[in-house]
Amino acid sequence: MTTTTMSGEVMRVVLPPTLKARFQSKCADQGQNMSERMRQLIAQDLAQEATPADRLTAILASAERKNRASGLSTPTIDDVDAFIDAVRAERIRDGIVS
Repeated sequence: MTTTTMSGEVMRVVLPPTLKARFQSKCADQGQNMSERMRQLIAQDLAQEATPADRLTAILASAERKNRASGLSTPTIDDVDAFIDAVRAERIRDGIVS
C-alpha cells in the first residue's frame, strides 16, 4: 500500500455526524476524499482575491477533476469550439445578445 504524505499544516474541523456524513457522500460522488475537497473549497474561497489567471487555473483544475470523476473522455478543442458556437447561437436566437 502506498501512502502519500503532504507537507504542510494540519487543520482539525469538528462537524456534527450528520453534516460529516453528507459531506463525505458528496465528496465520494465527485470522486474526491474529504481532505481534497476541503483544500479545494479553501482554495476557491481564497481565489476570490486572486488574479484572473489564478481564477482561470482553479476553474480548469476543478473541471478536470470533475471530468475524471465522470468517466467521460476529455473534450477536444473542436468539442469546446462547437459548444461555444452552440451557446452563441442559442443566445442570439433567444435575443440575449445580438
